[in-house]
Amino acid sequence: MASLWGIAKRGAAITNMHSTTSQPTSTIWASFYPDYASSSRFVLYSSTMSSEPLNFEPIKDDERSVLSSDAQHDILNLFEAAINSSLHPNIDEKAERFVKDLVTFASEGNSGLDADSVASATWKVLINAASCIPCRHCGQDVLVKIVGLLDTAGDTWKDYPGFGITMRENWNRSPVFQIDDDDDGGAFTLDEWLNLNSFLARLGEDFISFGLWELRNGMEGRSAEEMFTPKAVANARILVAAEWIIRGGRGLLRESLLNALSHEPTSGKPWAGGPLFPGARGFNLERWRFWKRR
Repeated sequence: MASLWGIAKRGAAITNMHSTTSQPTSTIWASFYPDYASSSRFVLYSSTMSSEPLNFEPIKDDERSVLSSDAQHDILNLFEAAINSSLHPNIDEKAERFVKDLVTFASEGNSGLDADSVASATWKVLINAASCIPCRHCGQDVLVKIVGLLDTAGDTWKDYPGFGITMRENWNRSPVFQIDDDDDGGAFTLDEWLNLNSFLARLGEDFISFGLWELRNGMEGRSAEEMFTPKAVANARILVAAEWIIRGGRGLLRESLLNALSHEPTSGKPWAGGPLFPGARGFNLERWRFWKRR
């Protein structure tokens, strides 16, 4: 198996090469060590700053039934117009344009929805839009900026009502457990799954448990040959795990130092290790070192 750290370091090097700042790769990798200070709830990495126009046709496809209402399509149109408004990154400008247009859309009653439904539609659109944005495109940082701005954009989005629930619902569309020829088209593709995980890893500690699951899937399972897993799926699991290290390394290490999620809920074992890791549940340094050795 290719080294996770090797994959992640190559990803960080590519990220640095295309960055619009002079930030050295060492700055990105400093996030793996105990310097956790951050002035923002969400972290912008100014990753590979590709700014090519984005295509959201895959989530507009009626056969996939990803978006289920006119309001969701209207919100997607607002987002698409903002993010494709310029070939330059303009992260702040694009995020502010979308949030302004969204607030106007909601306040004018154009959606025909109450506040809770508008928030739910917003989260569904942003989550699915994230799946269409390559992990090394500046649009990922625009999305993170939008999420940060929405908390102060009005009571409809304050404290992100329903965001976590909507994310969990969409997590059930993971393509990395099995490829079913009879799938109805609702599952994410492998590329979409990588993109979505890149977005979530950038959001920080509120979604760190998702990172634990993806590192377990990618690094703690048996080989593809032993599990009769398609090679493309096995590779996708590793790439997703590496993306969590690249984008969320600081939070993952912090939680490991704090032994976070060491408890188990009343049902199931969501924080337990995979077949190759017999150690303690949740985040811990033993598990962190196991990932690093992999």
